[in-house]
Amino acid sequence: MVDPTSSTPSPPTQQINNNFDGLIGATYFGALISILSSDNGTVPPFSATIFLPRDPALDRPVPDPLLLPYHVVPQRLSFSDLLLLSRRARLPTLLTGKTISVTDNSPANFSIDHIPLIHPDLLSTPYLAVHGIQSFLNYSSDSG
Repeated sequence: MVDPTSSTPSPPTQQINNNFDGLIGATYFGALISILSSDNGTVPPFSATIFLPRDPALDRPVPDPLLLPYHVVPQRLSFSDLLLLSRRARLPTLLTGKTISVTDNSPANFSIDHIPLIHPDLLSTPYLAVHGIQSFLNYSSDSG
């Protein structure tokens, strides 16, 4: 018999995967699966924020492998945390050398890289925050 108090906690990646099970059927599900199942080292770190584009194209594989790491910030930021950031604040991403810029920090029109945040705190755990955004961010343009 297993003592429930002695069970070992799930590794962070497994906990993240378990949290996404509840999002089956959401329009963001395809993107979540793509992010978590990628084999290119883009699995979120222990603490992360994911900016998830709402786009019908997410039902197909993402053609640019650099696109997904650009949508992940290696720090958990709830919507209330994001609102504390100043306009033009830079957020590091998992894409080396690339940052996301806060272009509007007002609660009603919050945007990053000029893309509106349309579903704040879509998913929020102690280690992960997921926010829905209008469309893909473009890592090749300087939005600052």
